[in-house]
Amino acid sequence: MNILKANGQLEPFDEHKFRRSLRHAHISKEFHDQVVTSVTQSLYEGIPTREIYKHVYDFLNGNFPMGSCTYNLKQAIMELGPSGYPFERYVGKLLERQGYQVRVGQMIRGTCVAHEIDVLAEKDHEHFMVECKFHNERGLKSDVKVALYVWARYQDILQSWLAKEPEEEKEKLHQAWLVTNTKFSEDALQYGQCVGMKMVGWSYPEKGNLQELIEKTCLHPITSLSSLGTSQKQYLLSQDVVIATDLETRQDVVENLHLPSETLTALHKELEMLKTCVLREE
Repeated sequence: MNILKANGQLEPFDEHKFRRSLRHAHISKEFHDQVVTSVTQSLYEGIPTREIYKHVYDFLNGNFPMGSCTYNLKQAIMELGPSGYPFERYVGKLLERQGYQVRVGQMIRGTCVAHEIDVLAEKDHEHFMVECKFHNERGLKSDVKVALYVWARYQDILQSWLAKEPEEEKEKLHQAWLVTNTKFSEDALQYGQCVGMKMVGWSYPEKGNLQELIEKTCLHPITSLSSLGTSQKQYLLSQDVVIATDLETRQDVVENLHLPSETLTALHKELEMLKTCVLREE
């Protein structure tokens, strides 16, 4: 049975690959056979992968809510749009959790022009220019033009900082990073590796990719909450709430949602599960 991928290509449904995705999403093993049976019974020739994702999400949401939250993580990241700003803030939160000092949306003067940098990160006296490329559709990749653009901006800023007085040398950038929520083209990876730019995507590199960073910190985005609707999530994003568990300290925005009692109960239950996940990781 062939499935239709987001990039428009057909490929055979691979049960082993599907089971691996369940393991990566930390779905309890006791549910694996049930999920596989449910999905295989719903397959038809050319079924889009997004339909499979939705089927799994609905099944898990009714049987293993914590699993639905982790399995739908990639889609939840895409729902941080349509602008890229919430994704920049989200990446900043991930880096903060790893011990970086972070500033988001900073204007930095280069030798030629001023640049607005998505995230400036500092750790162990080293500074990093982090550019975030957000896509809100599956199948889109960050290509070599994006990598070239990031590297050119980095060089302009780097030359400006290197030209400063010696006592300001500690402020210089040590590396450029390019972070995307999807994948990189082969040319982009080749260029990034050649110039020494750190590149982090959904499945790249093998260790330290975006999915792994999220799983290690368990900082689920606000868009992963199944108890909230799209308009409610967009409102929270407009209030700079990007991490689900941050709602525990933002009762003001929760009250502004005017949620029915049953929805509020479901929300608190979800947050409690995610909080347990964070504590376990810590």
